Amino acid sequence: MKAIAICSNIPVFWNNKVLDKEHCKKYFGASWFPIFADLVKELNYDVLSGDIALKMINENKIDATNILIIQELNSKHGKELFKLGAKAFILMAAESPLFSYFFYDNLNRISRPFMFKALFDGSFKIINQKIDNNKNSQFYFPSYSLKDISYNKDWNSRKFIIMIAANKGGFSPIPKDAIKNKIIWIIHRIYKVISNSFKTAQKNELHSKRLKFIKYFAKKNVLKLYGTNWKEFERFEKKDREELKEIILKLNPKFIDNKILTLSEYKFAICFENISMEGYITEKIIHCFISGIIPLYLGATNIEKYIPKNCYIDLRDFNDIEKLEKYLLTLDELKAKEYINNGKEFLSSEEGKKYSYESFASKIVEKVEEYSVYNK
Repeated sequence: MKAIAICSNIPVFWNNKVLDKEHCKKYFGASWFPIFADLVKELNYDVLSGDIALKMINENKIDATNILIIQELNSKHGKELFKLGAKAFILMAAESPLFSYFFYDNLNRISRPFMFKALFDGSFKIINQKIDNNKNSQFYFPSYSLKDISYNKDWNSRKFIIMIAANKGGFSPIPKDAIKNKIIWIIHRIYKVISNSFKTAQKNELHSKRLKFIKYFAKKNVLKLYGTNWKEFERFEKKDREELKEIILKLNPKFIDNKILTLSEYKFAICFENISMEGYITEKIIHCFISGIIPLYLGATNIEKYIPKNCYIDLRDFNDIEKLEKYLLTLDELKAKEYINNGKEFLSSEEGKKYSYESFASKIVEKVEEYSVYNK
């Protein structure tokens, strides 16, 4: 038996949940797992979650040396499998140093044994390497299915501006449940303070800019905000806490089930990544293209290398929010449709398809084929 173990520290992907299509649809970036599992069967590989692979080794149902590891960040299951003799195959990172600072602090060590690496462009500088589209490739965040419905609602019937994002600023509140969780929270908080990757990332974080946009457009009574954790007011800096608390209570942001459909009802989306970093492009802007909404983008410093500039409004082109607002209010329907159509054309291009679940899964299958040829 030959197997590929998909290793993640996120429990919702354990117990072979990576094979459950409906389950994976609930989580951004996860729907490529079952597609990949179906495709790689033709090469006589079974796909397992890391925990199940370990269990099968312990039960003598598979030899560790017949397992290839696909690892997300610093997965504990991937580490254990490697120690048992499984092969470090592909390392991926779908998160930024702002939240996965331990991984980036130790990227040199963690990445060393892997045959292939799929990381955001800027991550390769940490290990003094470059993208070569062979062993080192840009991580194209898998964001949509080629079968997804594309929206294009009447421009004049739309509401003005929306933001869909979780409140990830500051420190999360200390857990109120188990002592173990409190200890983990304290350890993470201490490490965060001393982490070099976090210190660098903090200088380039964009959450504070999100808050500025929320303040500005909320006061104009034109903003709709959705997302989680916004009522965890202790995440806000003390100097802004009372003002933001009042704004958030008025906006009353909630979680939504259908992000794409909700976006399609608005003209503009405040589309900020969590950090400004080379190549750090997530599902946020791709979902805008599917929804037929114009993204007001801030994030990857080299975004135009990956996505044409005529698909979005680059906020670096505006000195202040007032000038941006004036531009948005005077943008006519013809120009708006140009942005929207350009975004949709990008998605249907070869470059745009790289962000699809199908393309992402196919690229990994190609690496498995390449490995199989050299290791007959």
